[in-house]
Amino acid sequence: MRKARPKMAPAPEPFVAPSLRARFTALAEVLIPAAGHMPSARDAEVGESSFDRVLVARPDLIRPLADLLQECRDGEPLQVIEALARDCPAKLEMLLVAAAGAYYLCQRVRDSIGYPGQEALSLDRGGFGGEDLLDPMLERAPFFRDPRSPGSRSGLTER
Repeated sequence: MRKARPKMAPAPEPFVAPSLRARFTALAEVLIPAAGHMPSARDAEVGESSFDRVLVARPDLIRPLADLLQECRDGEPLQVIEALARDCPAKLEMLLVAAAGAYYLCQRVRDSIGYPGQEALSLDRGGFGGEDLLDPMLERAPFFRDPRSPGSRSGLTER
């Protein structure tokens, strides 16, 4: 029986601030506008729980992303993105990773592309698979090497 997956850890403290979440959402909206049947970043609510999940999965982004959001808190989102593309492509890439990650973690987006998420499926492979290789070993009598018999070369004892 499998253990239940632990719940996601809460968001790190710097990202609980609504102003940082709102700024992240505004910048993500420029990067991911609505297109066809796909929602925009704002409509997908990228600044909510999916943003928390990105930060838990990528803790290395926490401090640099917080610094970036603080640095560009006053500019117009489009001008900020253009300035990052021109002057700091590494910071833009970091923002893109966080925005795209949060976007594709949103249930509404996953529903739009027909992706239900990862599912544990056990397929019949007609005898082809690693678990079939273990059957002969499981059928034989258990045996082990006795560590107290140093001179024995085989040292195998049946239980």
